[in-house]
Amino acid sequence: MSQRPALDPGGTIDDPTLVVLMAFTAGLRQTLGMGVLAGAFLTWLVLYGNLQHRRLRTMREALRARD
Repeated sequence: MSQRPALDPGGTIDDPTLVVLMAFTAGLRQTLGMGVLAGAFLTWLVLYGNLQHRRLRTMREALRARD
């Protein structure tokens, strides 16, 4: 099984490679700041994803009740 190159033909960098490059090239303060920002973003994604899923379920149930 071959590994995917860090820089794929599309020109994007894999997430783990980006984290490692950030840790090597930035200072501790910037690395921790990026980690906190990434954690906050992921938390936001999960919370609002769950909210939207609940809304969609409520709409689906309302449409089924109409039939």
